[in-house]
Amino acid sequence: SNVERRRLREECREKLSKHIQRRLNITIRPSEVRLNPSATDPYAWKILPEKEGLLSKIFSKNISEHSIGAYRELCEEVGITFEAVPSST
Repeated sequence: SNVERRRLREECREKLSKHIQRRLNITIRPSEVRLNPSATDPYAWKILPEKEGLLSKIFSKNISEHSIGAYRELCEEVGITFEAVPSST
């Protein structure tokens, strides 16, 4: 349902935000977390090479465009198969 999707999306944003805070000591509000950060964002995402095929599809879209399955995948895999890294600016 849409309620479940919204709840999972918010939980996912929260987890990604906390991960960025822990790894990089950068505060990004959950509502501002992006899967495809812009050049001006202070972080980027690094995906393990063996998971690139699976996760690159997820990271090519905005968080808001995803399904419940993608939110679960992001929540379970953050810090394991992908992590926040400083942007290369």
